[in-house]
Amino acid sequence: MATILVVDDLSANRKFLVTLLRHHGHRLVEATNGVEGLASVQAEHPDLVITDVLMPVMDGYEFVRQLRLDPANNEVPVVFYSAHYGEREARELALSSGLAAVLTKPAESAEVLKIVRRALDRGPDKVFEPSAFPLSTDFDREHLRLLTNKLSDKAEDLRTVNCRLRALINIVLELASERDSDLMLQNVCVAARDLFGATYATLGILGVDEQTVQRCFSCGADIPCGPDAPNWTTTEEFLAGILGAVIRERRTLRGGATHDDPARQLPFSYPESDAFLVAPIASPTQVYGWLCLVFNERRTFTEEDEHLVLALSGQVGRIYENDHLYALAQKRAEELEREMHERKTAENALRNSDRLNRHLVEHLPHRILVKDRNSVTLFCNANYAQDLGLPLEQVIGKDAFAFYPRELAEAYSADDRWVMAQGTLKEVEEPYQANGQARWVHTVKVPYRNDQGEIIGVLVVFEDITERKQLEGQFRQSQKMEAMGRLAGGVAHDFNNLLTVILGNSELLLADLAPDDPHQSDIAEIQKAGERAAGLTRQLLAFSRKQIIEPTLFDLNVVVADMLKMLGRLIGEDVKVVLATRSEPSLVEADRGQMEQVVMNLAVNARDAMPKGGTLTIATGIATLDEHDARTQLSVKPGDYVVLTVTDTGTGIAPEVQARLFEPFFTTKEVGKGTGLGLATVHGIVTGGGGGIRVSSEVGKGTSFKVYFPRAKATKISAEPPPRVARPREGAETVLVVEDADALRELARRMLQRHGYTVLVASNAEDALSVFEQNASIDVLLTDVVMPGTSGPELSRQLVERRPDLRVIYMSGYTEDAIVHHGVLNPGITLLHKPFTSEALGLKIREVLDR
Repeated sequence: MATILVVDDLSANRKFLVTLLRHHGHRLVEATNGVEGLASVQAEHPDLVITDVLMPVMDGYEFVRQLRLDPANNEVPVVFYSAHYGEREARELALSSGLAAVLTKPAESAEVLKIVRRALDRGPDKVFEPSAFPLSTDFDREHLRLLTNKLSDKAEDLRTVNCRLRALINIVLELASERDSDLMLQNVCVAARDLFGATYATLGILGVDEQTVQRCFSCGADIPCGPDAPNWTTTEEFLAGILGAVIRERRTLRGGATHDDPARQLPFSYPESDAFLVAPIASPTQVYGWLCLVFNERRTFTEEDEHLVLALSGQVGRIYENDHLYALAQKRAEELEREMHERKTAENALRNSDRLNRHLVEHLPHRILVKDRNSVTLFCNANYAQDLGLPLEQVIGKDAFAFYPRELAEAYSADDRWVMAQGTLKEVEEPYQANGQARWVHTVKVPYRNDQGEIIGVLVVFEDITERKQLEGQFRQSQKMEAMGRLAGGVAHDFNNLLTVILGNSELLLADLAPDDPHQSDIAEIQKAGERAAGLTRQLLAFSRKQIIEPTLFDLNVVVADMLKMLGRLIGEDVKVVLATRSEPSLVEADRGQMEQVVMNLAVNARDAMPKGGTLTIATGIATLDEHDARTQLSVKPGDYVVLTVTDTGTGIAPEVQARLFEPFFTTKEVGKGTGLGLATVHGIVTGGGGGIRVSSEVGKGTSFKVYFPRAKATKISAEPPPRVARPREGAETVLVVEDADALRELARRMLQRHGYTVLVASNAEDALSVFEQNASIDVLLTDVVMPGTSGPELSRQLVERRPDLRVIYMSGYTEDAIVHHGVLNPGITLLHKPFTSEALGLKIREVLDR
């Protein structure tokens, strides 16, 4: 191990030598100038001295001269380590000072070790006598000249370096401000060529895989770039040449035109060159490409050029990386902004959807809940909790057994298990009781799935379909009534013709018999049976809404009051009748006879419900129905209604019976005690007039019928009808009777002749026209409505055209729409209902003649 003194004012130079030599086992001593070096020599007695030439305080020349003048140390080997030994005189001066060797900066490690080893192996230098040195004045003069030249060269080198550094800084600043990476890289190519005075320059950028060239640029040479890049950009040739070596080794390489190693040659497609310098464009973490400078003017690149181009390429690498990262960051920022916008949009949509779903769930009239696989409630809306009469928090987390009877809860749970096992929906319609009222519910159960499609529970939706069931019931009832109406209408015409013949002939026969004739009672029984049959026919037409009505304006209070005495006789003494009519008029526009029938039928029905007596209350009032009540409770139009209320304290009506109250022929009475048409007739009359009926009853406490009639818009009754004439007056006018039924035509002729009229008859419209043409004195046309061929209304039209003063009376038991509109008799029409009596016929004829 040797002791080596290193004298150099630059710490980097000292550090290089100290690290290198200490690694090889030597002991190192450091000094920053010649004065410190002399002191270290005196103190350490080194085996070798390595010194720089140009140093402050004392340079290397003076240091060696002083060292050789010291007898105690003039044998120590000395090596000059300097970058400025190009001149022959300087080397001669150094050798005259007894130097062992000269090292040129920068030196390779191997060269340093070789020189040091050789100096140490040579042993101590010979002792130099002072006379061996040049004269002091000559040495100083020569020393000064060399130092001056070296300082001048040094200053020129510094100026050149400073100029290049300033140019490099300006280039870097300009490049750093350019955001277009392609333009920036092309500018680098141009600036590098100008900075180093190169013949041409190329620059390449690698692809993401670092195996291919993504972009290339050139300046000073016709080298295709971009899509027309030459073969050297292919992966194989690229990795084989010097460009690939620079990329792999991440260091600069320089050389001449030819090189023994193909890996140290430029691509074949490059123009000829004398020297090249290639540096990697890299950041501390990644290689992005290369920068290549080429001379073809017998010039070479220096080590300083190498350092400078490395500095430039390093800055370009950082700038490119920053631009690349900036572009990536900008792209990512745009992506993030887009993602944020999309996420915000999605979140807004989700919030809106969630808000809408919550709004729907909470405001739908349905009851909604979600159960888990154990039928435990995970979620329910307010309607479901309200139906249970509990707050939401007391419903969540519980199953059906907490709210329903065990049998019902088990059925619900079984349905849940079936839905989850089958993976399909289940629908059920069933009745239930709510607050003492019978209602209907439609239940839909569907599998509740997670995001993976796995069934994790059941979604249940309950819909109250009571209103729908009521409407369906009303529709079915309407269909029944329509069917009954068609049946009634089909038989009413012929049936009433037969009844007219029976009752009319009975009446005539009774009139011809003596009061004490034994056949009087027999004929009276025939007459009673006929009247009962006529009543049944009228009821059939009434409940099926086929009865012809003649509406008038009247006060319901007056109608009820006028019927009070009759109702008392009809109901009996064990039932107390209470009348509670309103003080103000309750005006209704309807058929008064039908209204009396409604009151009578309801009163009789109430009497039958109180076999042991009780109280019958008949009241009137006014009610205003809104859209909901009118539609759901009564199926009528909203507005003002006159209400007739008939209440009894009887046995009440069971719910199952209430559902069938208005069915034709339905009765709970014993056989022979009821026809089943009473309430059906009431229903037909009321609904036919645009009204409705509401029934409330409790078994054992009684029943209340509320009948709603549309309130008339008139405020008062214009005039009372004229009093009825007890018996018709005799007449001498001529009446034309047109009837296709022979028996009925003959009966009408006989009745009219008994009243003194001249009677002409015809069996059809054609015969009637012929008779009319032959008899100009006809005063009244009495015609059936429904006849084969030409109808009664058409016949009357033709005759009235010929005789405008002709009076017309229609007779019919069922007219369809011939002389009525929606069941109401058309204005100006006079109608005689079948079956009729001789008295009724005489009164009707006299009425039209006296009009």
